[in-house]
Amino acid sequence: MLVLLGAVGFVLLIACVNVANLLLARSESRRGDRGACGDRRRDARLLGQFIVEGYFALVGRRGARLLVAFGGLRVLVNTNAGSLPRVSEIGIDWQVLVFALGISVATGLVFAWRR
Repeated sequence: MLVLLGAVGFVLLIACVNVANLLLARSESRRGDRGACGDRRRDARLLGQFIVEGYFALVGRRGARLLVAFGGLRVLVNTNAGSLPRVSEIGIDWQVLVFALGISVATGLVFAWRR
């Protein structure tokens, strides 16, 4: 079980690093949008724009992945009801789901704030 937990943690780490890389690449491509830094209103507006953009993308991706997870789980349970042992116990753990969502939100905040 610990090996499985380590593997899941490693995959989550890879996903967070990929998102961080994408956010940093996007901020570097928009370097010219910043113009003269120091205008607090403009900087705050750009920061807000980056955060809102990132979270709309995050919500869209997470929503799509949750739909695929629930749909795949339903298909798995319905098609293998007689062949899988304890198929009624298969489900999505909400604690793990909330933890993964919290990590991804924290990653988004950290790298959006760095811009």
